[in-house]
Amino acid sequence: MRVGRGVYIKKEALTRDPEPWKVRARVAEARLLAFNARASKPATYSFTGESAMVALGLEPWWSNPNISVRRRARSGLQTEMSAIPLGVTTVPGVRIQQTSTFSNSLDRPILTPSGLPNSPVSLVVLDLARSAHPLQAFHDVSVLLRFHARFSRWQLEASRTRTQVAKNSLHQELHALRAISAGVIRGFQRALKLINVSEPGVDSPAESIVLWALHCVLEPGYIIQSQRAFTANGRNRFVDIALPEPQIAIEVSGFGKFGGSSANAHEVAAAAMRRQQDLDDLGWSIINVTYRQAKDVEGLISYLTERLSVHGVKTRSAQGELWLPPTAELFARDRRS
Repeated sequence: MRVGRGVYIKKEALTRDPEPWKVRARVAEARLLAFNARASKPATYSFTGESAMVALGLEPWWSNPNISVRRRARSGLQTEMSAIPLGVTTVPGVRIQQTSTFSNSLDRPILTPSGLPNSPVSLVVLDLARSAHPLQAFHDVSVLLRFHARFSRWQLEASRTRTQVAKNSLHQELHALRAISAGVIRGFQRALKLINVSEPGVDSPAESIVLWALHCVLEPGYIIQSQRAFTANGRNRFVDIALPEPQIAIEVSGFGKFGGSSANAHEVAAAAMRRQQDLDDLGWSIINVTYRQAKDVEGLISYLTERLSVHGVKTRSAQGELWLPPTAELFARDRRS
């Protein structure tokens, strides 16, 4: 199946991964290669936004993302890449979004292991802050930090240290960029906020939705953590999301968490019940959120506000630098599924 000039995907490779998001992820990678092959002067551009994540082999919020590039000269390339028909399935077309570079030493392309030119991570974060929905940007920045900080819940202390080092570095690069640019940079404050609150411990988009919602509805002062460790009955366990000071654990459940068979589902469900009993014995209050609940953002916010208020947690109406009502495109099936 032809994706672009000199770039093809074997149909057999796609049929081995029947899940729509896996097929779209392969097509997204191929589209970057096609764009790279078509660019007459590769050194004049670099991938950014979710394209930079795809180039690194990461999974962004959208499994069928637009192609986002920073350019140093007008490319003259088309502004869209067409849909890819795959039998009864079609991967929808995407836009090619180009933005001008800052033309300074902080905006030099960095080659990925696959040889694709990426923008520096700080500028990828800035472009996500500028162009993506805040929820989408929160998830993507968290995934980027997970990758660059080599986050592992089995090495939490070291992972959190590396995460803070990465966050400090991104802060320094963005402040240096603003100093060199000698002006106001659009999206600067939101980018800093995203770096501050992003959580490399997130395991799923559903967890990202809940974390993002908490940052929008909690009064300032509360600590929010993903992958909070605790020990019970001689075993180390983890909480998806925790508010340590009021000892509230939020568990986010989806079909994938319960395995691919009924036997696995029963086993994992039983383990989850034991974990919740252990948390209860340690004095934690538990709030459960399903993936279906998470996708209904308005309903999720109402649910979290009500449940948190029961436990004395101070909340407010959704607001702040990260708040924006969800759009139809944010959860569109031709993007997410």
